[in-house]
Amino acid sequence: MKSKTIPFILIALNLAAPSLSYSQTKAISSQNTVPEIPDDSVSYAEEVSQKLWSDFTSALKNTKLKSTTNLPTFKMSKGLSSEMGYGFESSPSIAGKYSGIDVWEINLSAYSQIFGLPSKLGVGASAATQFTFIQQFENRSSSLRRIPYDPITKLPFKSDLFSKTVYNSTKNKNEPLIKEGDFIGFRAPLTFSIGSGASFPLIAHLSLDADVRWILSGEFSIHIFKMANNQVRVKLISIDDDVRVGNLGINLMGFNRVGKMITSRIIDDYIIQSSVSEKFSDLIIADYIFNLNQPEAHDMYDQLIGHKMKVFDPEAFSLQIKNSNPITKGDSKKQYLLADLDRLNMASTEDQDKPISNRRVIRVSNGENRTNSLSYGLNLNILKAVRVSNEHTKSTSYATIYSQDNHSTKDKYILEATAKNFSYEWFWVWGEKNTTTTSLLLKSDDHFKPTNLLGFQVAKTKEDKSMSLTEYSTIKNAFTRILPKPLSNVIGWPNWNFGHKHTVNNVYINQEILFTDQLFKSDLNVSEEEIKRALVLILKNYGPIHAKPMGLSDDASTNILNKDLRREAYDKGDNINAFAADFEQTIIPRFLAVVLNSKKMDGSENHIADRYAAYQYLNKSIPLFAEINAVLLLRLIPEKDLPNKVIGKLSMSAIDQVPVDAYYPDKATYFKSNVFREISYQTRYILNRSFDLRNFIKEDGSLYSTEEILLQRTAK
Repeated sequence: MKSKTIPFILIALNLAAPSLSYSQTKAISSQNTVPEIPDDSVSYAEEVSQKLWSDFTSALKNTKLKSTTNLPTFKMSKGLSSEMGYGFESSPSIAGKYSGIDVWEINLSAYSQIFGLPSKLGVGASAATQFTFIQQFENRSSSLRRIPYDPITKLPFKSDLFSKTVYNSTKNKNEPLIKEGDFIGFRAPLTFSIGSGASFPLIAHLSLDADVRWILSGEFSIHIFKMANNQVRVKLISIDDDVRVGNLGINLMGFNRVGKMITSRIIDDYIIQSSVSEKFSDLIIADYIFNLNQPEAHDMYDQLIGHKMKVFDPEAFSLQIKNSNPITKGDSKKQYLLADLDRLNMASTEDQDKPISNRRVIRVSNGENRTNSLSYGLNLNILKAVRVSNEHTKSTSYATIYSQDNHSTKDKYILEATAKNFSYEWFWVWGEKNTTTTSLLLKSDDHFKPTNLLGFQVAKTKEDKSMSLTEYSTIKNAFTRILPKPLSNVIGWPNWNFGHKHTVNNVYINQEILFTDQLFKSDLNVSEEEIKRALVLILKNYGPIHAKPMGLSDDASTNILNKDLRREAYDKGDNINAFAADFEQTIIPRFLAVVLNSKKMDGSENHIADRYAAYQYLNKSIPLFAEINAVLLLRLIPEKDLPNKVIGKLSMSAIDQVPVDAYYPDKATYFKSNVFREISYQTRYILNRSFDLRNFIKEDGSLYSTEEILLQRTAK
């Protein structure tokens, strides 16, 4: 069989795929050979023990430390209860810093009994209020010793809280109550669900469980970030979800309530679980920067946040419920969210020609996003110590972006994306998370019918708790070997210090390659034969390819009875014969020629709809193309045309190392791809609800200025 030990060369576009085995054995440095055992076996044992402990304590510095405290549930009546919880977390952050995260939550839940239905039907509803506070610290110890960020004294309902100071006895000086770089997140989710399941005992304390659920949920969120120079960025978000979920897994069973309280500290209920979900989501987002150096900006901030985020104010609470209610749709939901924004939009328009320092408020982005997604995955969890997750998500987003200068003007887009996520974690301290996303952006009419193909993007992200010198060198060498020189030459590779352990910690690498609309507006006049030659060259030099050849059966018995030469070639790593001449080597050139050429062989026109359909077929139906599409296209585009057709960015950072931000052809051109980035950001938030601080903080740890954010605005 073909080896499952797969190198992850993340940056070299589609050279990479996540490993399915922990091949590098990072717990014991992969760079060291096994020493000869000396005569004194006791001293050898001590040496090995000390090394393992040193590696463990070093890795422990780079892991996420997390604790959750739930207060006793208060049962208000049969089937109705409330609970409060607090979460404390310290985790590695950007530029070698550590995030101190405090999460406070109040939750009100109703179960089947209150609806007069049997408990096995699983009917429920819940309403919650959650506050998330994230602070940045220079080291681990500071993030652990911090005073928790409490929601009573530090919740910025009023703008004057941003200018208040408190005395720090440790440093013997006054410090801002809310510091630059602090993030405050407010969530008010409302959820209704109905489901049912079955459980089949296997052996002691194990069962095979299956369940299906239908969930309707709504969420109103506010994100507040304190920028430099007395600026505050505020995002208001409303999301509705309609979700169908199915799970099948092997879970723990047979513990009583006390037993579960004890075991849940060290193990999760599931051992292995597969899941599939279909989600229909609607998002509304409004993004503003308040310049608190201007007196009127204070009043506008207070009116907006004070009206929407208070917890015990009846009017604010009523508005939160209306924004979160998944039953409320369309114009009514927009009215609730945007009711207080007319004044902000007017001020932004009036101030748009003033110097930035004189503006009261700046509208960064307003938009809507309707996303349909299908996800499926497999998760393994052994005593919370070994976790493996493999997930795939396909989504289509229908986005509306409002013009910044004239809010009555709007553009509509369609974003089709395929995301593959693979992650593993060993004993809380070693692990990786790898994500590959391929996206296609189209301009559409008011009815979301495609009118123009704007481009497609391949983005890869790697988060590695410990990267070896060998891995780093492999990534660096891959650029030289695979990428065209104009792209590889813009990267100033940092001289990272890998130390005596030959590793660097908490590595974050993000690579984006965007093929712009100019690629599809032009005629490369490339023949099917030229495409095939480029494809064969890649197959010979690419290394292990992880996509399965088209049409291969996964049925082992079929392969035994009917010998398949392509499968044999695939198992041996023979790419040329695995992806054979009568299959991928014929089909990919045939359809890619339609994508790249404006004219057919008979001289007739390849319409945009035909070119879009051809690319869509290749990306969705030919696994090989989905893996190597960027590499193949870069080989087909003449080097002199690359600056007009390709935009790229590479970001690299690690603890105590020099970060890298490289752009192709330059930074200004990259920022012009802002429509792609804004809609991708919206879609990611819809799918995983994550707080990505890289929207506010650069890889070197500095904060984005107002001027830099304006350069990245979605629409001018």
